[in-house]
Amino acid sequence: MTGAGAWLVQRRALRVLAIAVLFPFGLLSLLSGALVVMVTMLRGWREAGADCVLALLALTALVAAAGGSWPVLAGGAALSWGLALVLGATAARYRTLTLPLQLLVLLGTAAVLLAPLLLGDVVAFWAPRLEALARALGEAGIEVGEPAAFRLLAPLMTGLVAASAVLSSSIALLLGAWFAARTMGQAFAPWFLQLRMGAVLGILAAAAGIAAGLELGWLADALVLVLGTGFALQGLAVLHWQVSVRGWPGPLLVLVYLPLLLGPVAMALAWMAYAAIGFIDNAFGLRRGGTDMLK
Repeated sequence: MTGAGAWLVQRRALRVLAIAVLFPFGLLSLLSGALVVMVTMLRGWREAGADCVLALLALTALVAAAGGSWPVLAGGAALSWGLALVLGATAARYRTLTLPLQLLVLLGTAAVLLAPLLLGDVVAFWAPRLEALARALGEAGIEVGEPAAFRLLAPLMTGLVAASAVLSSSIALLLGAWFAARTMGQAFAPWFLQLRMGAVLGILAAAAGIAAGLELGWLADALVLVLGTGFALQGLAVLHWQVSVRGWPGPLLVLVYLPLLLGPVAMALAWMAYAAIGFIDNAFGLRRGGTDMLK
């Protein structure tokens, strides 16, 4: 093993501290999950699991000493790192990103389907919480409009939360696999370029899309958001594949990611376009090769 990844892997105390300290800080929590994935792929799930236990103890101690709400943060960390362990172990065992990402999208789908059992009336669950959030933001000087208007987002919240969780875990997996590949001196690109959601998820996505088009309720919309996240990642893989096989300059990919930085409207439209590309590729095969792990 070579590079900074190897240096970090060989220093357990430092990597445990990094996993623990990065988790509470917004987007840096993705790096925390990525480190768990990397260690799992390089050293195995047992050693990575022990790292997570030590990091959980360190995180709990640090948050408790600072007077924070450690049970909530520790519970979130345990769930995030546990999922990273499963994804990293699956990627290492089967030497593919396709299967762990398929598994992740299926877990997000299952979470949406179980939401009524866990939350009851999901729209009624989210509506007052959204209104309270809008009121709190307004009191903090952040202009968000009338708090009551936020209740209109309630039917979408279950899908948005599940899709966000799928996307963040996917990014952690991709980063961790990239770190691991570089550390092992291997190419990461072939793993990503072969990404495919497969027939089962394709059928689920088609059914959810039809149901959403018929306006059959929040559940159909939520499933479209979750499944669409997986197919958007496949669409990005297709675009990367096109640039690679055609020998186009790599900087052209800036045009692919730029819309994601231009605000919510441009980001949503671009994400929908990438999901459409991924769905078409899944059905008709826009790339040569690749594997479908989930039949």
